[in-house]
Amino acid sequence: MYRNGESRVIGKVTHGRDAYSLLRYVADKEGAYQVGGNVAFNDPVNIAREFRRGQALHRTINRYVWHTSLSTAKDENLDNETWKKIAQDYLREMGFDKHQYVVYRHTDADHNHIHIVANRISIVDGSAVDDAWSKYRTEAAIRKLESAYNLQVVEPSRGKERKSPTTGEQRMQARTQTPLPRVVIQDALDKILPTITSPEDLKNKLKTEGIETRFRKRKDKTISGISFSYNGIAFGGGKLGKRYSWTRIQQQLRENQASLVTQERSQLEKVYQTLASKFSEKVDPQTRDILIACRLLKNGYSNKSVKRVLTQSPVIGRYKQSENYQRNKALRYIDTIYRKAQSAVARSHAKEVLQ
Repeated sequence: MYRNGESRVIGKVTHGRDAYSLLRYVADKEGAYQVGGNVAFNDPVNIAREFRRGQALHRTINRYVWHTSLSTAKDENLDNETWKKIAQDYLREMGFDKHQYVVYRHTDADHNHIHIVANRISIVDGSAVDDAWSKYRTEAAIRKLESAYNLQVVEPSRGKERKSPTTGEQRMQARTQTPLPRVVIQDALDKILPTITSPEDLKNKLKTEGIETRFRKRKDKTISGISFSYNGIAFGGGKLGKRYSWTRIQQQLRENQASLVTQERSQLEKVYQTLASKFSEKVDPQTRDILIACRLLKNGYSNKSVKRVLTQSPVIGRYKQSENYQRNKALRYIDTIYRKAQSAVARSHAKEVLQ
């Protein structure tokens, strides 16, 4: 149910869509008790209900539950007030200034740790906390917390994710005073990976940085590995660090593509709602959809674009909410609306020409 973004330092982050199950786990575990929060209730049922009210303000986001566990070294024992302040500082660093949250401390393990459960959707204005790169942002926040609270500093997992230059490379850099190919490639990948939408996109963007990309392929033409070269020096993705392996790049691609779909759906919904608001609520849904499609066609929208906007119709929403998603009926409905709108626009145009 939760997508794991586990950090191998002292923080662990997950995102999910089921607030109640998570809250029941962190609240009902033996030895657990609440040490902070800004919610009006202290039981999982009502806290989850509060979170859902917030989610209603931004329905395009399904994984609205943010869960972070923070733990110290085994020989460090913090009091409840300190944990409360650490949780508040962490949430502020991550952008949860206007968001619901609750903090529980667990005492069943042999090390100090807390669980922070927060709502990514603000109950104040419906804005959402970005979940991109939450693992690395959490580690950056942890570094600040270690310093602020004088905690033992643990080497961040990014050190293993991104391999440092070898002794030989460092000597070469000192001798030549030029950037190391390893570092050039790693820096370019750090900049480009959050933006890519396909392997070809990655290859083209790296080429503009002077970096060549090679894909290793299986017999069925699927990609099984990746390597990069700069100034004639090549590295396999895994040799640069786990973050640059093909497995991790594939994961990044999936996340980027999912984010694009979410953004596009939000934009389509905005276009549909803006046009729908121009018509009386007394107009039946099908007629309203035809009028919206007419307006889009007159504004120069393409066939494909009009149909994509129509996917936000409440009629389509009802098809999707049915026990078995009636996809064929939904597609036929959109095609019917489009044809009627196209015909209406054509008749209108012919009328204008005759006049």
